[in-house]
Amino acid sequence: MKISTKGRYGLRAFIDLACYGAEEPVSISSISARQEISERYLEQLMAKLKKAGLVKSIRGAGGGYRLAKDAAEVSVGDVLRALEGDLEPATCAALHSEDSCEIQGSCITKYVWKKVNESMAQTVDSIMINTLVEMNKEVKKEGQKMSKLIYLDNAATTKTAPEVLEAMLPYFTEQYGNPSAIYSFASHNKDVVAEQRERIANALGAKSNEIYFTAGGSESDNWDTQSNRRGLSE
Repeated sequence: MKISTKGRYGLRAFIDLACYGAEEPVSISSISARQEISERYLEQLMAKLKKAGLVKSIRGAGGGYRLAKDAAEVSVGDVLRALEGDLEPATCAALHSEDSCEIQGSCITKYVWKKVNESMAQTVDSIMINTLVEMNKEVKKEGQKMSKLIYLDNAATTKTAPEVLEAMLPYFTEQYGNPSAIYSFASHNKDVVAEQRERIANALGAKSNEIYFTAGGSESDNWDTQSNRRGLSE
């Protein structure tokens, strides 16, 4: 079988409930906001989970849903079966009744489907909800670490300064012709490159023909190395 949106969304909602419902009921609207699942659909999923005895509803102000059992006592398999029903990926009549399959005595594939079904059940039944709650906490911690990232690789790639981005944006989006080309669309860019080369030369006290534009540091290093080699050979 293929796990449907009921199983996938329902498992996410149940884990959310386990993460946030330890001290007080969790509202459908808050689960909806965090998991980006419609409230109407969540109500349908919660009804199935409640019927299976996995969640309980709390009425009144400040009400919502809570787990009906400890997260350590509920497996992924419990949740998926409550939402999907039978989880066997392979349907084989011989696995359930010796009399329901005419060729069960000679069919060797039933052992394959039995193994497949057992593997599926073993996997989902071995993963407990409390384990996923702890994993969720670790994922959040890693996310918080990344939000405090201190970038130390500016020598390789650097964030573009806002004023540079603003100045270059027209050439990224509208005037993107190759300044080395001969077609008219690129002629303006060729003039801009020449103008900027002159400005940089004046700022450095150099000649414009001594200013070269490259695509990056590596190209500049290679160009300089090659130039020095040519100078030494001469």
